[in-house]
Amino acid sequence: MFKKKECYLCGGKLVKGKCTFCGLDNQKAASKNYRLNESIHDQKKITYGKYSGEKTQTDKNKTKTGKTYSAGQRKTGTNSGSTPRYQGNRYRPQNQSRQRYSARGYRRESYGRKKRSVVLAVLILMGILAIGIETISSYVNKKRLEDLHPSWNLETYDPYAGVTRELSETGEVFDITLMPGEYKVGVWLPEGNYTASLQEGSGSLSLMDMENVIFLNKVFGTEEEYGEVTEVEDLKLYEGGIVTVNNGLAVNLHTENGQMQEMETMDNPLTETIYLEPERTYTAGDDFPEGVYDVSGEDWGDLEYSVYLGDIYEDEDLNYESNSIWFSEGEEGTIYCNVVLPKGAEVTVGTDVMVLTPSKKIESEDYDGYYDVYR
Repeated sequence: MFKKKECYLCGGKLVKGKCTFCGLDNQKAASKNYRLNESIHDQKKITYGKYSGEKTQTDKNKTKTGKTYSAGQRKTGTNSGSTPRYQGNRYRPQNQSRQRYSARGYRRESYGRKKRSVVLAVLILMGILAIGIETISSYVNKKRLEDLHPSWNLETYDPYAGVTRELSETGEVFDITLMPGEYKVGVWLPEGNYTASLQEGSGSLSLMDMENVIFLNKVFGTEEEYGEVTEVEDLKLYEGGIVTVNNGLAVNLHTENGQMQEMETMDNPLTETIYLEPERTYTAGDDFPEGVYDVSGEDWGDLEYSVYLGDIYEDEDLNYESNSIWFSEGEEGTIYCNVVLPKGAEVTVGTDVMVLTPSKKIESEDYDGYYDVYR
């Protein structure tokens, strides 16, 4: 099914089962390949346990069932009646109907389609095949890429070619260690020119900046023969860009021109820790409060979440921004930071308990607005 030394997704070389380019754990992908062919919205009927009686999920429009947690504690015992559901400071019975989640942007169908088409094209052509030039040149069949698009020059690709303004040369010194997670520039990181250095582990750091058309990926580690690096200089982060650090990696960022005065952040109003049981699907805003969370789990724990973007495409799957978080063996206690779950986001848990801990800082309580960049 999978080539022994080649990533099934991008064709990159594998080291200890992990792709040196895209960071995918091919061993785990092979053991969980049933998920790759199954949409989070088209999964088989799921029974939500003794609290929900015999109800199952057969369609996104139908009422879901599941546990509701308060003050970080799990409910115990049985419940023969309806299950309360979280709704602000109130709880409503399970059998009360609810409307299907609808995101903003449904009136701008033609604009949304055009914008998302451009985004998809850029991500495929630049974000996957042209980022991380050193890695691609070494580990992906270069001729195969050039055959796909003869005009690509992988040796001279400049990820900042689309930038229309320069970063300020003055600012403040800022240092931070990034654990796995997502970090929006201007919220968790100030705008600035950074040096990134490996603290521990191995994996990839990627930058996606739609406004400035910046897409790059750097693979950190100590095995130079596989294209891994321990330091990257001149990492330009503009406000609005999203930095993603893969599981298994901790990286230090340092800048001397951080634009601290432009950062927009606030304390997270949420305080409760949420425990998500295995093999269940939850809905943010109903089963737990919408918000920004740090996700943690144990060996082989996995979680998928999907956010509705609006009625943009005829193909329903394209109207969702979906992501997966996996914790490999030996990564017990690992955290994936700053996962934004707006009202209506569906969260599906794999075979182990996953924990949602409110992140310390957030951009705002407009959680759905975080995903406007994908619309």
